[in-house]
Amino acid sequence: MLGKELELKPDTLVLSTPIVPSEGARELSSRLKVSRDMDGFFLEAHVKLRPVDFSSDGIFMAGLAHYPKLLDESIIQAQAAAARAAILLSQDTLETGGRVAVVDETLCVGCLTCVRTCPYNAPHIVANLTGVGNILGAAQIEAAVCHGC
Repeated sequence: MLGKELELKPDTLVLSTPIVPSEGARELSSRLKVSRDMDGFFLEAHVKLRPVDFSSDGIFMAGLAHYPKLLDESIIQAQAAAARAAILLSQDTLETGGRVAVVDETLCVGCLTCVRTCPYNAPHIVANLTGVGNILGAAQIEAAVCHGC
């Protein structure tokens, strides 16, 4: 850009290592029913209000699972995740929301619309359930992950 050659003689050269998500992140994401960003790192429930929570209740993240960050930020985030988990573990019982979606098997045609649209992956098709017109395969709601929307 300057039109001339520059010769630098630094005392120290610090190279940043490129970081990519673990190869198992995709499988873990589908097993835990949690979201990932376009780069493959896990997404928090809300950037400001719940920065260490996943959208699935009771699962927390810290460090490089979230995105590439420095060690001190990873430690702070790990402390926050541990504190959030300690709140759950300190309770004798856990209560979930009272509203849970329900599928009427006699009306279900197994079209997968509910499976595709649910942001929490609560509905899934059960092969041994009989839907409308004696079609094998009807939707069923996983109550533990349903948010009742």
